[in-house]
Amino acid sequence: MDQFAGFKASTEEHCSKAKIVWDRFHLMRNFESALNEERKEILDKDKHARKTTMYIGGKFRYIFLKKANRRTKQETKTFKQVMKDNKIFYKLELIKERFFQFFNQRNEDDARVILIEVKNWIKENNFKNLEKWVDNFIGGWEIVRNYFKMRVTSALSEGQNNVIKALKRRCFGFRNMMYFKLKIMQVCGYLNSRYVSVEDY
Repeated sequence: MDQFAGFKASTEEHCSKAKIVWDRFHLMRNFESALNEERKEILDKDKHARKTTMYIGGKFRYIFLKKANRRTKQETKTFKQVMKDNKIFYKLELIKERFFQFFNQRNEDDARVILIEVKNWIKENNFKNLEKWVDNFIGGWEIVRNYFKMRVTSALSEGQNNVIKALKRRCFGFRNMMYFKLKIMQVCGYLNSRYVSVEDY
C-alpha cells in the first residue's frame, strides 16, 4: 500500500496479523519529490545556479531526476557540465544515486547502511526538504523494512486498476456489472472471449 494513514489504520483494525508493506514506487516518488524541491530552491536562491536553468530547469528537470545509467550520452555530457559548474548539484547527484540502490539490497541491514549514509550526507549539506523526507522515512522504518522480508509491490494491482479506468472511459461506463466484470477479465488477460462463454460464469 502507499503511505495513506487510512489504509494502514483499516488494515490494523481488520487484518491485525497482516504485514504491511509500503510500496517502493510510492516511497521513491516521495524521495524524488523532495529531491526536486531541493533543485527548485537552489535555482531560486543561487544566482550562479540559475545559469544552469536551461539544463535542469523547466522541462529539462527530468534529466536531473533520471538514474545516471539511464541518461543518454548527450544528457550525461550536459549534466556533467552542470555538476562541474555547481558543486551543490554534484552532492545531490551523489545522494540520489546512492538512495536509488536502497531497494536493491540483499537484506534490511545492507539497506539501512545506505539509509544512514544518505541521512548523514543530507544533514551535512543542510538540505531542508530532504531532511524532512529522510526523518519521515526513518520514522516509518518498522514498515519500510518489511519490503526486504516480503519483496512485494503494488505494481500488479496498480496496473490492473489503470486498465479498468481506461476501459471505463473507453466504453463510457457499464450498466450491467456482470458484463463489466467479464470485460475486465478479458482486457487483463484472464479471459479469452474466443473460447469461454458467458454461461461459464
